[in-house]
Amino acid sequence: MGMSLETDKDIEARYNVQARATIPTGIPELDTEKILNGGLGKGELGFVVSPSGGGKSHWLTQFGSAALRAGHNVMHFTFELREALVAIRYDSNLTNIASLECPKRLPEIKAFWEDINERKEYGKLRIKFYPTGTATVNTLRSYMEKLQSTEGFKPSVIIIDYAGIMRSTERSESVRHELKFITEELRALADEFSCPVWTALQSNRDGVEADYIDINNLAESFSQAFIADFILGWNRKLDEKASGVGTARIIKNRAGYDGINIMMAMDTSRSKIEAIQVMDSNQENLNPKERRGYQKDNMREFVTQMRAPGKSMM
Repeated sequence: MGMSLETDKDIEARYNVQARATIPTGIPELDTEKILNGGLGKGELGFVVSPSGGGKSHWLTQFGSAALRAGHNVMHFTFELREALVAIRYDSNLTNIASLECPKRLPEIKAFWEDINERKEYGKLRIKFYPTGTATVNTLRSYMEKLQSTEGFKPSVIIIDYAGIMRSTERSESVRHELKFITEELRALADEFSCPVWTALQSNRDGVEADYIDINNLAESFSQAFIADFILGWNRKLDEKASGVGTARIIKNRAGYDGINIMMAMDTSRSKIEAIQVMDSNQENLNPKERRGYQKDNMREFVTQMRAPGKSMM
């Protein structure tokens, strides 16, 4: 009959911390109470927005790996990279072995998974590839229903790499409307399976050299932003890619604060992401040019420390 404001039962229900059943991102600065309050919640849709080649797939692998470590089952759909390549990225993230080194260190990887399977600490992962532009939400739904009936596998989180290269069930000649349909269908999928859905969007050309990705950099449709629960913008300008650092901006957040910038280090060899610095009060009164210089100084110091002998990016 819906929820009232005044009854004890309904008061307890709306303040029950288990109601969102969050899945952590593995990045404490995002999982903090102020931002995601534990992670993305069941039935919620989260986006990573980044220019082409910015590292969207690495973000999604980071989220999937964190969920596995927390004991949750992960369903990862990929429409560009083949299943084996995605699996290697997970191996790399979880074992801390650089992806290019993984083929040379198979005994270590096998030993790692034997130990994990014996201790049963991690969740299970399933990776499924569909060619670009062929999969609809119905395709994904049918596959997951089949997995559940044949193997008993039920996802706790769904990773989709990525929404912009899916096909909607309701076709449109307009790319803008097509993406809106896809986003609505993904949100419905999150509700149906009662779990979070993470995916990505490509920013427009202006985002390539922007200091940070904002809502104005959504490539095709503002309507996608209306539907999503959490949107994270990510950009590594050309002069930052070599150092492995970039700026994440909380564009939209139904669970907490937004408009926050966080400097991040991305280790693409292991698909790992770590926060360097959340924008502090020293930066608030700076103009954009001074703020960028302030951030670069902190990035340079961080990278120098990480490149010291015996240290890695993570």
